[in-house]
Amino acid sequence: MGLLAALLAALAVMSIQQSHFYVDPIFSTFFTLVALYAAVRVVQDGSSGAYVLLGLGIGFAAANRITLASLGLIAIVAAVLAALPRSSPAATSDTDAPTMPSFWDAFLGRHLPLLFLAGLITLLTFRVVQPYAFVGSTTLSPLPAEAQESWLNGMGFFDIRPDPRFLDNMQSVQRLVSGQDDFYPSQQWVNRVAYLFPWSNMVIWGMGPLLGLTAWGAWLLAGWHVLRAVLRDNRLPATVAGIPRAALVLWVWVGFYFGWQGGQFAITMRYVLPLYGALVLFTAWLLVRCWDHRHDLGQHLGLGWLRPLGLTLAVTLPVVVVLGTLAWAYAFSRIYTIPHSRVQAAHWVLDHVPPGSYLTTEGWDDPLPLQVRGPNPWGTSYFSVDTQPYSEDEPGKYFTPETGLLDQLEQADYVVLTSNRVYDSTRRLPMRYPATMRYYHHLFAGNLGFELVADIHSYPRLFGIDIPDQSAEEAFTVYDHPRVLIFQKTPSFSRERAAELITGDVHWDEIYKSPVAVADRAPTALRLTESAWPWYRNAGTWSASFHRESLVNAVAPLLWLVVVELLGLAMFALLFWLLPWLPDRGWSLAKALALLLVAWAAWWLGSLRVLAFGPLTVWLCALPLLLLGAGVAWRSRQALRAFWQQRGRDVLTAQAIYLLAFVLLLVIRWYNPDLWHPARGGEKPMDFAYLNATLQSGAFPPYDPWHAGGFINYYYFGFVIVGTLIHLTTVVPAIAYNIAVALLFALTALGAWGVIYNLLAPSRPLQCSNAPSFQRRLGYARAGAALAPVLLLLLGNMAQAWWFISGYAAEQTGRPEWAFWDATRIIPGTVNEFPFFTFLFADLHAHMIVMPFSLALLGLTVALARFDRGSRLAGERQRWSWRWWLSDTSLVMLLFLALLGGTLRATNTWDYPTYIGLTVITLTLIAYHRWRHDRHSWRHGLYLVGALALVVLGGSALFLPFVSQFATNSSGIELFTDGSQPGLINQVLLAPRTTITEWLLIAGLWLFVLLSAGLSLALDHVGPHPRPLEGPQTRLLEPPHPRPLSHKGRGESRLEGPH
Repeated sequence: MGLLAALLAALAVMSIQQSHFYVDPIFSTFFTLVALYAAVRVVQDGSSGAYVLLGLGIGFAAANRITLASLGLIAIVAAVLAALPRSSPAATSDTDAPTMPSFWDAFLGRHLPLLFLAGLITLLTFRVVQPYAFVGSTTLSPLPAEAQESWLNGMGFFDIRPDPRFLDNMQSVQRLVSGQDDFYPSQQWVNRVAYLFPWSNMVIWGMGPLLGLTAWGAWLLAGWHVLRAVLRDNRLPATVAGIPRAALVLWVWVGFYFGWQGGQFAITMRYVLPLYGALVLFTAWLLVRCWDHRHDLGQHLGLGWLRPLGLTLAVTLPVVVVLGTLAWAYAFSRIYTIPHSRVQAAHWVLDHVPPGSYLTTEGWDDPLPLQVRGPNPWGTSYFSVDTQPYSEDEPGKYFTPETGLLDQLEQADYVVLTSNRVYDSTRRLPMRYPATMRYYHHLFAGNLGFELVADIHSYPRLFGIDIPDQSAEEAFTVYDHPRVLIFQKTPSFSRERAAELITGDVHWDEIYKSPVAVADRAPTALRLTESAWPWYRNAGTWSASFHRESLVNAVAPLLWLVVVELLGLAMFALLFWLLPWLPDRGWSLAKALALLLVAWAAWWLGSLRVLAFGPLTVWLCALPLLLLGAGVAWRSRQALRAFWQQRGRDVLTAQAIYLLAFVLLLVIRWYNPDLWHPARGGEKPMDFAYLNATLQSGAFPPYDPWHAGGFINYYYFGFVIVGTLIHLTTVVPAIAYNIAVALLFALTALGAWGVIYNLLAPSRPLQCSNAPSFQRRLGYARAGAALAPVLLLLLGNMAQAWWFISGYAAEQTGRPEWAFWDATRIIPGTVNEFPFFTFLFADLHAHMIVMPFSLALLGLTVALARFDRGSRLAGERQRWSWRWWLSDTSLVMLLFLALLGGTLRATNTWDYPTYIGLTVITLTLIAYHRWRHDRHSWRHGLYLVGALALVVLGGSALFLPFVSQFATNSSGIELFTDGSQPGLINQVLLAPRTTITEWLLIAGLWLFVLLSAGLSLALDHVGPHPRPLEGPQTRLLEPPHPRPLSHKGRGESRLEGPH
């Protein structure tokens, strides 16, 4: 296996090329392998010598490439694995148990001190082999001007202060590779797909397709084997499928380092070269494993479908991978058997270009001809015309006498491109280089009056067949085998025609000189493309879509209620069968989900440019839901009647809360319908403009009403949802705006009721509804659900209470109405709104529109937690089987969660991390409890990964048009600093923080409720006679116990669900 891995590593093309270049990646890769070898030895025997070698390897690797200091994380992983017991605790007798050290004893007593030793050796090694990182190497080293006086001055080797120049260099490099500095060579990274681009280059070019695909497949398969074993046995075995525990060090290194580097802005192939050694080891394991188990390959790999092909695959796979890798290495090495392509081009110039000719050169690229025969021909035989294609596209770049490109083309006899460096990178910034792109386009097309006379290349070659690799990352080709193109001027060249072709349609005032980091996030500079404009121009005028005198405006609130009710009833008919275990069967979710489905479908049709977003498209999306819901409701009318008999009172309560909330906010808006006020109008003009822009956009993203020619770069989907109802009813937007505020308030109240009701209410069948425990729990659920909208929507923070406590008649500072405003500005410099203020102030903001859908996602997580298959699968083993994850109901719920997660991201991105995190926690807890009660536990882990991928990645896929267009200038989570303190540590320690008083004003009410409830439960359930907890909230994730079959009439049997 080791020899095979060594062979594959030696044949990797990226290793061959970097060795030819004699640059640091190949050295840092070697020291990375030394460190990984030492880490493996640490896991195997935990010797002090292994830790010493580990420190040396990390120190040398970091001295070559500072990012490889991250190998320290692998050292920690190795120490943890080394401290794990060597054998299964279950297999150890009681007499042996005391002699087996526990994990913590082994880790703290032996491996942690040795880990510190490895760290000290790392620092010492780095100090020795990278002296330039420190202030001085000897006592005579001059003190840098940036360094400050210290007692370490003059201590030479022991002066371990980092050299400020070294730190500045590292920061400079970090800014370059992150795109923060606008650097011409960084333009090649703009608009690259993170992970996919470096992975594809690594697989196709760096390793070769056969080795690359096999290596990553082996890595995934090894991880799958380990995961299965851990979840099955509840421990980490010493060996799994021929993979020793120590190999986990390599597995973690590949996942961590690629996960880190693959998402960077500059994702060049050589940055991931330190992964090659670990990957070829997994490849060798897979190939040897295939050969050793060639007669029962499918069984040993855990892939039953491979059994019929096992022998054939076991024999052919190693041969094909090795020979294929050898063939690619051989083909690539042919570029070194012939002269460099620029040298060939230089000879071509000397042989074919008349002396005295003028040849263009491009800034940042190598010129021709080279000095290949006798004296240097530059300035004697040939003359240079220096073009600067990377200069900003401005009129002076093309029209300035002598130095402008048009004069240069008129002067030049030949245009020489010695690589694809410039024309492949500038095309990635179409908004910055429109004229440059047109220049290269017409040059290659032959329209400028220059014809291609030489195409000189040295592609990898196998069996006489060239393998063009110009699509690879720039650095893979431009240094050792670039493609050289030489164009000769023809009599058809005309300066006037060239000017028209290059600059004729360029609008100089619409060129965006976006730095590379900004251009990477917004390639079109947030501008609509020409191909998209017809969908916006043909969307119709406002007056054609809405009529102020129409009767619908007079009855608009009633019309909205009717439309939403029809959609909700249709959706409820479907949820009734999808969520049979949920106490309200999805009633509280139906209206929000129905509106969302219709809006989402119409949005997709507009985004794909299939049907323009408008009344016709929206009704075409709503009708299938209405018809399907009506059909399902008719077929299930008996079951619906039975449900009404059991839950009709609760449904009417929910509907009453919904209507009361609607009327309450509608009356408030009725008395204050103005959409803006000079002093206290908020941001309604922005919201109203965005809403109208969404309504008048036939495609998405909507056009930007504040930026002519641009599109809205905002989480705008909430306006699509509101716009869907406006298109369904054709109510004038100025009226619909206020009705939307009332409807969102009502949907939020209904959602709050549903979350608490479904969390607390019992789901016992109708025959058990008279039991005292059932009625008691149902009463708790009804009371809690009725209080939920009040607590969520009507109560605020403690600021108003504090104001009254201070004295209602106390003299106020500032304007008298600011008592209303100040309650949302408790922490200086921040906004601390609460729902009632949001709806009272009535800005149709994203955080208002998203509330019903956030609660819908919460409702579905409750449904997931209460999911019980007992009504369809008999027996606990079946009920808790891994097939739960693949049931129709589970898949549909997960898809709905993905849809709602994507909705939150596109409606109010701020809510997305919180609610997706809650969903991930819920799914993880479900998987944990199912794992505990099913011997096929490993499958729950795998299907948990699948479920999480479906929710997280599926949510992004369901809103791909939004995700691909939305650009943000910054993102992430950071500790607040105000910049008033010098130094990062001082900023963190001394910057203003939320005071306990401010926190209590915001959260004091909920803290009081939480502490009161906790104290009440503690008093009830401690002491001499503790009372058991009641209610489904105490066992949502506990396994449902099988109940005896009971008979009801004519021998019909059923399986009772949990109480």
